[in-house]
Amino acid sequence: MMRRFALTLAVFFLAIPEAFAALPAKAINSVPVNGAVNQDVTVTLRWENGGGATSYKVYFGTKTALGSKELQGTTTNTFFQSPKLNYATKYYWRVDSVNSSGTTTGTVWSFNTMAALPLPGKATNPVPANGAVNQPLNATLSWTAATGATSYDVYLSTSSKLISKQKVATVSNTSYAPAALVIQTNYFWRIDSRNSRGITVGDVWRFTTRAAEMACDFQIQEGGFTKTSQITLLITSSSAYELQISERADFSAAVWRPYAPVVPFVLAAGDGTKTVYMKFRNIQTQAEQQKNRQVTLDMAAPTMTIVAPQDGMQVTGK
Repeated sequence: MMRRFALTLAVFFLAIPEAFAALPAKAINSVPVNGAVNQDVTVTLRWENGGGATSYKVYFGTKTALGSKELQGTTTNTFFQSPKLNYATKYYWRVDSVNSSGTTTGTVWSFNTMAALPLPGKATNPVPANGAVNQPLNATLSWTAATGATSYDVYLSTSSKLISKQKVATVSNTSYAPAALVIQTNYFWRIDSRNSRGITVGDVWRFTTRAAEMACDFQIQEGGFTKTSQITLLITSSSAYELQISERADFSAAVWRPYAPVVPFVLAAGDGTKTVYMKFRNIQTQAEQQKNRQVTLDMAAPTMTIVAPQDGMQVTGK
């Protein structure tokens, strides 16, 4: 009788082994480690299977008592991506291990997020400088790094109203080379500083590109030789509005005068070869161009030598 009972009991245990399977062990080796500080506000929670678990229930919140409201879901993975967290906040989390025999409540772990980052400062010291004129068509925009910035949004347009569609690039350095610019055009640009906290909108700066190449020149009406110090300069220009004229290459003491096609000029005293320098300037664009010409001044009176005839020579003349 006893033998039959023992045999029946053995068959029963073999037939339903799952009914007596062990509960899973607790999850172990949390990441971040329990009590960690200065954690990023975007964090991936990780753990390891302590043994026997087939899935996990993840609880997460700011209270030590983690209940059904803090249940984030069930997963078969050993990680969980948190939502974006608050700065300078303590968070609690727990992983319950699950298998067919039931659930084992895990250990409550905690960590603290980092203190809030300040917004970045503004970009400063623009190049070209604000209001700069006569800039090259291949100008590179640059600026001084903003405090706390990790990248910059670059805005560039011919309109002073810089909106999202005028953003031309996001860069991590402090310069940007735009595509070829247009001649004699006003451009507006702005640098917005970025970091993980947010964006600081920068100041709007402007610059103007150069005008078309100036076609300016002059000639000395007297040519390369003159017997008088007053000469006449014949000037041709498509875009000059002011002139400086000097015999000094540095134009020291020269003053700007209105453009005219014919200008009288007095050479400095003293015979010899003189160099006349002329500087042209476009008032609107401030573009400048220089030319020079040479002339020889000879104001000395001509001399004549008379030789008396010798005795017996006959001098005839007309």
